[in-house]
Amino acid sequence: MNALEGRWRSSIRDLQDREAELEQQARALAADYAGLADIDLSLDLIATKLTISIRLVDLVSRSRDPEAVAEMGKTARTAALEAVHLLEGLGASNVSLDQKELVLESEGYEEALQLFQQLLLLGGGSFFESEVDDRRQAARISEVIVSAIAKHVRPDDGYRPVFHTERLPTAIRRLVNIFFPVLAAEGQGEPPYGIEEGEQVIYSSERIKMPLSQAIHYYEQEVLPLLDARLRESPGDPALQREIDAIERKLREYRQLRFVPRSTPVLLTQGFYTESICEYTSDGELLVAVALPVQYSSGTNLERLQELVEAEVTRKLAGKGLCPELDEQYRELKSLRSGTRGSSRLPSFKLDVPSGFGALKRRFPAMRCIESKSDFKRLIALVEGGKRGDALTFLNRSLSAGAASPKELR
Repeated sequence: MNALEGRWRSSIRDLQDREAELEQQARALAADYAGLADIDLSLDLIATKLTISIRLVDLVSRSRDPEAVAEMGKTARTAALEAVHLLEGLGASNVSLDQKELVLESEGYEEALQLFQQLLLLGGGSFFESEVDDRRQAARISEVIVSAIAKHVRPDDGYRPVFHTERLPTAIRRLVNIFFPVLAAEGQGEPPYGIEEGEQVIYSSERIKMPLSQAIHYYEQEVLPLLDARLRESPGDPALQREIDAIERKLREYRQLRFVPRSTPVLLTQGFYTESICEYTSDGELLVAVALPVQYSSGTNLERLQELVEAEVTRKLAGKGLCPELDEQYRELKSLRSGTRGSSRLPSFKLDVPSGFGALKRRFPAMRCIESKSDFKRLIALVEGGKRGDALTFLNRSLSAGAASPKELR
């Protein structure tokens, strides 16, 4: 290591030590509590990564050593991409709608945006441009995307009810209502089903289901300390004492629960059928109801289709040598080290799709057309209209150029 390289590395050592510490804390939290993320910790990590990138960009502008410049640029680009991925993840995180505004308007989020803008002003915009040099590679990715759209674009719920329960004779109607209250409910509508764009609604609930480990963490770290503080202000309050006792009993019951993983897990679409059918997470952890008010959107048919295509593309490209971060996650899930989180036979079905697709987007920015509703709808129109070749041509050009141009989809 020459003197110049040693100087630039030492100039960011404090930040890299802080980055490693925060990443270790985030990994430990996610591992211990079923993927739980601390928003303040995430924002601190984002700010640290962006600061590393900004400091290195500044050093690059003052350095004349080609080798050091190349190494600093590589390190700065990695930190910037990881930070933006985390920032995007916070914006799209599965947080109650009333809480999401608090996240997006927090000081930490505002600081991260300011650091990102500073990075762009210093010339860091080039970090987010990527091209696929191998035409065969671009063609392969394009084919996977178009095939995923073609596979899922046809609605799978366009069936009509075999019969209308409310029109049956009284005796049969009673039997159907007893034995098939869900499958043959009265008053079923006619297709098309689902919720179209502009028709989504906001739901409210006084309870939320969360993994058992997260529920224990929530009661221990959030609820009990708050109740203890209130009890110190009102010593001897019988209502508070009863509430504390009830939660402590619930915690004792939760800690005594033990689970034995299935030898062959049921592989369902991640996050869609899990709660309503299994009452377990995809990793086999019990879901429990917690008294925590939330608001959430109903979503739409288009958003569901986008999720299906993102998941399909992520699974199909995992382990194919196109994205090192995604391949690493795939190998980890396939190995015995992953334990119940992975699957040696079907690791692609255990992938963290948001994280995996985020890694693909960082490497191939043109994939953002799947997230853009306007671009995605145009791609759907091409596929449905029998213009699959036009869709492939657009994606090939976009991947080679490094970004999608919406005008080409028209």
